Amino acid sequence: MQRVMVAMAEDIPQDTMKAVEVLGRRLVLVNVRGSLYALADRCTHAGAALSGGTLDGYVLKCPVHGAMFDVRTGEVHHPKKNTYGLPVGGPASGPVGTYEVQVDDGEVFIVV
Repeated sequence: MQRVMVAMAEDIPQDTMKAVEVLGRRLVLVNVRGSLYALADRCTHAGAALSGGTLDGYVLKCPVHGAMFDVRTGEVHHPKKNTYGLPVGGPASGPVGTYEVQVDDGEVFIVV
């Protein structure tokens, strides 16, 4: 595993996102309430860049078809159920990859 410096913490204000590239992998850094998370910047439904989506608390919504992911775990977020009892949360059926984030002296590192 490698630890790669990708940004300064001040470049990712609270409740914002930033796309970064780490060793050929496109990731999105997310700051929610002062905690940083890193996810693959590709929706598991149709491959859209999640960094172009919207952030609502810990939920990142894909800009294309509305799939929702929990930034803490990468899991598909299903906020409610339809009239048949099936989860509703967009078309993605699988999680996005997550990566460990470390912050040292204001520098943000991703472990890949």
